[in-house]
Amino acid sequence: VRPQQFEDWTWWWTTDDPPAVAGESRVGRLSVHDPRIPELLHHSPSVYLRPGDGRDVAWYGVEGDDARLLACLTVEEHRPGVPHLASVVVAPDVRGGGLGTALCAAVVRERRSAGLGAATLGMMTTHDVGRALYSGLGFRAGHRFHSGWLPESRPSQESHEGVVGE
Repeated sequence: VRPQQFEDWTWWWTTDDPPAVAGESRVGRLSVHDPRIPELLHHSPSVYLRPGDGRDVAWYGVEGDDARLLACLTVEEHRPGVPHLASVVVAPDVRGGGLGTALCAAVVRERRSAGLGAATLGMMTTHDVGRALYSGLGFRAGHRFHSGWLPESRPSQESHEGVVGE
């Protein structure tokens, strides 16, 4: 089954620690109940995990001096012990400042220091900024796939049921 509208994605992976990145010390864990997360997630069309979906293992973020959430991501595990970074979002007004890089580097480093051997993520293939960010952190492109919504199963903003992929 192929949806009428779909996106091309690339699956990325790494088994290496990322290089040290400025700003990693600003990264902290967030509560799944943090009301700032859903507000920030609205700035990305590729978000598919939301707090409390049941697949999110942990949320991380970077706060500004005014306690505004500037960047966040979640970790899920498609396979036990293999963290998968998802729903990586940086607020539009601070993009290009290295927050996404610091966030991803800190989370991969934390998870790898816990003895986990690999980390993965999925990225829309056309996302040039993401490609540069992830390859700079030591991720390698694995395989490409397509995903999209079947016309009769398009979910609400709060749900991701009905997704199909190949």
